[in-house]
Amino acid sequence: MGPAAPGQLARTFEGFTINPTADLVSMAWRWPGWLDPVDRERITESAVARVESGPAAGAVNEWICAAALATEAAVPRPLRDRLVATLTTRLPEVVQRTPADFRGYGLSPLDVAPTPQSPFAEVLAEPLETALAALVAAQQPDGSWAPTWSWMGREPAQWARARTEWCGVLTLSAVRRLHTYRRITHPRFPEQGHSTTGR
Repeated sequence: MGPAAPGQLARTFEGFTINPTADLVSMAWRWPGWLDPVDRERITESAVARVESGPAAGAVNEWICAAALATEAAVPRPLRDRLVATLTTRLPEVVQRTPADFRGYGLSPLDVAPTPQSPFAEVLAEPLETALAALVAAQQPDGSWAPTWSWMGREPAQWARARTEWCGVLTLSAVRRLHTYRRITHPRFPEQGHSTTGR
């Protein structure tokens, strides 16, 4: 079977939850010729409506995708405003807030406000401070950051390799986030820092 056409992809993902529909919508606006305008409008309105109706509180990746869609510059401003208004109300209710929360898997405020310029940084100011402190505390003795999740004992040999690779991803993400929020400085990072979810 050959690769699916963009229109077919739009129809395929339209019935899915916000993850990965929101990412598909972001790409459709970022590269306007990639998707038929009618399909783009349909899946955009569907994704925005799903965000407005609210993902489940524990649906970590859905909240991350929703926040990314709300901050995608290529998405028309009225749609972004709708998303930001919804998420500004809902995100404080679903992000991790206490040091104990950050010791397990969950939605870190840094996942949805990866830079101080995020439209959600102000409303998440208090949990962001806790998140940054927890991020510093989570650094391993070898200087790395490790996953807070696992494959629950499945395929232990493959997980050992995957865990090592995830440590690299999460360490780069942690350093970038700490720099972006001015918790550390380094001459190799530009002053404005970087953003990444690291998930």
